[in-house]
Amino acid sequence: MSHGTTLSSSVALWNCAHPANRKLTPEFVDTAHAMDLHRFTWLQDAEIGGLDVRWSWLVREYGRPARDVKNFHRTVGGPYFHEYRDVDFAKEWFAQNHQLNHCMQRKKP
Repeated sequence: MSHGTTLSSSVALWNCAHPANRKLTPEFVDTAHAMDLHRFTWLQDAEIGGLDVRWSWLVREYGRPARDVKNFHRTVGGPYFHEYRDVDFAKEWFAQNHQLNHCMQRKKP
């Protein structure tokens, strides 16, 4: 059974109290095939909702991004690869990468 939700699993909002999600025991997650988890195969189609595309924007999958994208996901490659240095949101990635890898130097005594 395929729900066509493989890309939807990049960002998900879970209703942990929903009875169908009780199947997600540590044993189930540890032994399930990755595609079963990505496709939410333990749920019925009617139990799978949707998020506005702005909350799960797939870079290079949807064309030109909306101005108010809230969250994006790279499915093919990011600016850390030379051939993707100019993809959408590359500037943000480089700025965040610089900030995360910054090391304030101690003053010389």
